[in-house]
Amino acid sequence: MGHSDQRRYERMPFQADLTIEDVDSGAQCPGRSLNVSRSGLSFHADRPFKPGTRLKVLVDLSRFGHEMPKPVSVTVHWVRPEGEGAVIGTEFDLILGPAYHRELYGCLLALCPDAAPTGTAT
Repeated sequence: MGHSDQRRYERMPFQADLTIEDVDSGAQCPGRSLNVSRSGLSFHADRPFKPGTRLKVLVDLSRFGHEMPKPVSVTVHWVRPEGEGAVIGTEFDLILGPAYHRELYGCLLALCPDAAPTGTAT
C-alpha cells in the first residue's frame, strides 16, 4: 500500500515558505509547502531527511494575516528525491484542530471548510 492509500484526511494544496530544522542535529534548510491536511504536511526541501526524523517546521503564514512564522512538530513519513532536494511527507505530532496549532488549522479551514471535525464549531 502506498503512502497516498494511508491518508485519513483530505490534503489541500497549500503554498507557504518554510524553515525546516532537524530536532536532533539542529541542521536547518529552507523549504516550500505543497499540501496540508489535519494529519500532515508535505513540502519540498533543499535537502532530504530520513523517514522517522523529527523536525520542527516554521510555517510562514503572513499571506493569511499572521505576522510571525508558526512552528509545528512533525515526523518524516516518506521521502522522494527530487532535483537537488526532496519532496517530503510528514505527520503532525497531533492532529490539527482548534486546540492544536490554531493558526495553521484556520488556514486549512479557509482552504477546505469540510476539514472541520464533525460536531465541532469552527
